[in-house]
Amino acid sequence: MKQPAINTILFHWVAPIAVLLCGGWFIFAMGLRDKPQQKKPPVRKSVPVEVVQARPHTGALNIIASGVVIPHREVELSARVGGEVVFKSNSLSPGRYVNQGEILLRIDDSDYRLEVARLEQEVARADVELERLKIDIENAERLIKISRDVVTVRQREVARMDQLRRNSATSASEMDAVELALLTAMQQTTTQENEIRGFDTRAKALKMARELASLQLQRARLDLDRTEIVAPFSGVVIAARVEQNANLVPGAMVAMLEDTSSVEVRCSLRSEDMPFLQAPDSTSENAYELPPVPVTIEYERGGRTYAWDGVLSRQDGLGLDQSTRTA
Repeated sequence: MKQPAINTILFHWVAPIAVLLCGGWFIFAMGLRDKPQQKKPPVRKSVPVEVVQARPHTGALNIIASGVVIPHREVELSARVGGEVVFKSNSLSPGRYVNQGEILLRIDDSDYRLEVARLEQEVARADVELERLKIDIENAERLIKISRDVVTVRQREVARMDQLRRNSATSASEMDAVELALLTAMQQTTTQENEIRGFDTRAKALKMARELASLQLQRARLDLDRTEIVAPFSGVVIAARVEQNANLVPGAMVAMLEDTSSVEVRCSLRSEDMPFLQAPDSTSENAYELPPVPVTIEYERGGRTYAWDGVLSRQDGLGLDQSTRTA
């Protein structure tokens, strides 16, 4: 009976006391630890500011953008006539600078000179024919005048003989002879008048032939001038695709020139910058037109900066670029 009593005492009294002692010791141990220091919020220093009323901007507004230089124009030079290349300028090489009017290429012009000479002779012969026809017309007009005078005389003679026949002072055969002479004179006049009309038709044909020869001569002279290919403007040779002694055909590409007198810089602007570039009085009709805003173009190379003055000319396309969202 003693053993259960002891167990009861241990379970009801000793175990709770031990638990209380352990809990008190744990609380005491935790109280001895250093308490974490609480961080104080930083003290914000006040910054003095000045409050002013907003006013419209009146000065210049600088918008900085990067861009790519593109040539103002590139021109392909082609042969207008065919033939052998007998001269090629040393300047006709990629990267070389050429001046406006400089001869870059010359094609053999022997055949073209002969054609010009032949057509000059054709025009000269047509002029001689026209001059000869003019003389023939003048002579025919004189003969017609004489023939008409003869007809007038014959008519008076017929009238006189008719009066004599009525008076029985002449015979019928003499009357017939006079009338026949009148008819012959009238026939001759008619023939000469027909020749005059034939001369007019011939003159028109000769004038047309001379005009055609003159047009062919102009074309031949153009072809002769086209045997020399000159630089249409001052610029840089981008490509040269012909060599001396080569045989060119009409339309063959000879070279490509890039105009350096002016260049264009294509740049991209943000959409929020575009309203500052549009004129305040723009209407719906010219809403996409940009005013000629002055521009300064700067290029840095080797530690030095080069600057040029330019002007904003146009907007390349409408709307925004889908990839960069810029204009």
